[in-house]
Amino acid sequence: MAPLFDRSLSVPYLIAEVGLAHGGSYTLASSYIKLCKELGINAVKFQHHSSIHESTYSESFRFSSPHIFPSTRYDYWDDTSFSKDQWTTLCAYAKSLDIAIGITPNSRHSLRQVYECGFDFIKIGSSDFTNYHMLDDLQLSHLPVVASLGFGQLESINYFLSRYSIQDLYFLDCISSYPSNVSDFSVNRLFYLKSILPDHIQVGLSDHSGSLMPILASVLSGFRIFEFHLTISPHIFNFDLTSSLTIEQVTTLQECIKQYLSFSTYEHTDNYINKSDINVLKGFKKYLFVSDHGLAEGTHISADNILVLRSACSPDLIPQDQYHSVLGKRTLRDLQPHTPLSFTDLLMP
Repeated sequence: MAPLFDRSLSVPYLIAEVGLAHGGSYTLASSYIKLCKELGINAVKFQHHSSIHESTYSESFRFSSPHIFPSTRYDYWDDTSFSKDQWTTLCAYAKSLDIAIGITPNSRHSLRQVYECGFDFIKIGSSDFTNYHMLDDLQLSHLPVVASLGFGQLESINYFLSRYSIQDLYFLDCISSYPSNVSDFSVNRLFYLKSILPDHIQVGLSDHSGSLMPILASVLSGFRIFEFHLTISPHIFNFDLTSSLTIEQVTTLQECIKQYLSFSTYEHTDNYINKSDINVLKGFKKYLFVSDHGLAEGTHISADNILVLRSACSPDLIPQDQYHSVLGKRTLRDLQPHTPLSFTDLLMP
């Protein structure tokens, strides 16, 4: 199985989390896939639920909403689910658009089902990072695995690494509040996570803030894989709406990343000036000219009898940075006002 992305590239890998924002609508789910492709996002991700294998009727919603008809979360999981054939068709549609598609299973049953649908990678949610009943079946596939560590402790991270041998593995730092506060984000957490993990594990960020800043700060710090919630419209309810980026925000994010990647890499040369400014400088260059009153032969050059003016470049002109070298020098002839000063006009040592 090919890796999720080429780690040698500097371009960030963006995963848009749709989750259950489709509300159980196949049409809306497929529209999200198309939208992600049009936005230039690398991968789109959904969630796979099966109430009987992961929930009970006592499970409550994070918060109530008049936009949700099922009275229990148990019923909600089933109402927003797709059949195996629908998942397979969605995966095929993503492949036809050349965009990766991933899935977050929430039970052992879910994990086994999604293996047969054509997903490109498996995402382990924070709440299932220690669900070993499910995780033990990761060995049944060679798909890349992306894991969020919102509830991960050092002990569970070490246990995961000791038990599961996954060739293409990615760990995402995560604040599991919905929405999370930007003030809770710390790029130092990513650096710490990177420092304690083997080199082959790529570290990134799964963000729930609904802000661009945590991802942008992480990009600037050298991290390259990111997940964020996406909404096709802020007017269509889903439980993760306040944690999601809008289409306009994603467009801005892409443009910011593009501009950042276009920054030149400074290479030391004998001249500090940027290469692209050398030609621009010609249009700004100033040269030494005779002042308003002209200069008689034998006059000593002083600040009061010269001007510094922009002019077309000529090898005979004295550039402004040679000002100190001509101070005090005597003129060899009479010089008319506003004429350019040349070294041949001066008695030089």
